[in-house]
Amino acid sequence: MRAAWSTRGKRCGFATGPKNLWVEALSFDALGAAENATARLADGRTLALTYRGSGLADRNQAIPVQFAISGDTSGLRVGQFVTVQAATNTELQGLALPRAAVVRTGNGQDVVYEHTSAERYAARQVRVTPLDGNRVLVAVGIGAGKRVVTQGAELLDQVR
Repeated sequence: MRAAWSTRGKRCGFATGPKNLWVEALSFDALGAAENATARLADGRTLALTYRGSGLADRNQAIPVQFAISGDTSGLRVGQFVTVQAATNTELQGLALPRAAVVRTGNGQDVVYEHTSAERYAARQVRVTPLDGNRVLVAVGIGAGKRVVTQGAELLDQVR
């Protein structure tokens, strides 16, 4: 807390206990009452979250979404960064791939590399949307049943 001059009856700061911590996440999609939300800490622990509300889109058109932490809050501190994942009712069609499988080429196109035969790889232009913190959804460009390079795709792009 910063030091401040205050007069009698005037509030100059807040104190909070670990049981009252909330998480604020930024979302580019309007979320309703998220039924299932979790926060992942840097050490790998996960926390269950309860949806509390949303604000107005003010920061780069992102909507601030607030969650209360349900359960154990030991080891948390104010201002600590977490990764929030919230389930939505929206269904999307496509192929889920790790982010590392998609390479942005020199001309700005997103491609994945399909393993076509022994030591042969073909670049396939794709259109992707973010799925979660680790995966993307390939909506157009490659279908189910294809073998796609998921590790080292950026090295294949350099060889071309």
